[in-house]
Amino acid sequence: MLELATALPTNKAVLHIVGTGISSGFYYRMEADTRAARLKLPLSAVMNPVHIQPAQVGFLGWHDEEGQRKAYVPLSCSISSRPVPIGTSIVAVVRPRGDVSNVCWRTYPTNSAPLPSFGDPSPQIVSAGQRKDITFAPPAHATQFTLEISYVSLPDRASHSSLFDIQLQ
Repeated sequence: MLELATALPTNKAVLHIVGTGISSGFYYRMEADTRAARLKLPLSAVMNPVHIQPAQVGFLGWHDEEGQRKAYVPLSCSISSRPVPIGTSIVAVVRPRGDVSNVCWRTYPTNSAPLPSFGDPSPQIVSAGQRKDITFAPPAHATQFTLEISYVSLPDRASHSSLFDIQLQ
């Protein structure tokens, strides 16, 4: 849930809010009008399916004043999260720094033994900088766990493994 708050009371004037993509070539636009000083926007339903991260969107707020076109208002943006329900899929987006293949992964509660097997490796080559989505469900009843990603670097064909500690909030 994205929460926007203004530093100024807006109960007298309509506050216009625009959200837009920050980086060049990223096109996103959201518009909202409110009289509230705080506004909670459930944008995850729109942003998550198309993999938009909150840091990719900038927000601007203003209200109209008599004799002036716009009076800009400072906005404070924050993201509140809820616990991830058991069985919910999580998507980790990784971008390797070099070409890799045979990417596979496993998750397990941190400091657990024995470790589960890796999933089947993908023979597909992931080029340097290319997006690779890794979709997984967190281990049952675990709020802290490890995501281990295994891959083969190219062209030397050396096997590597990277560990990521994940804390669900």
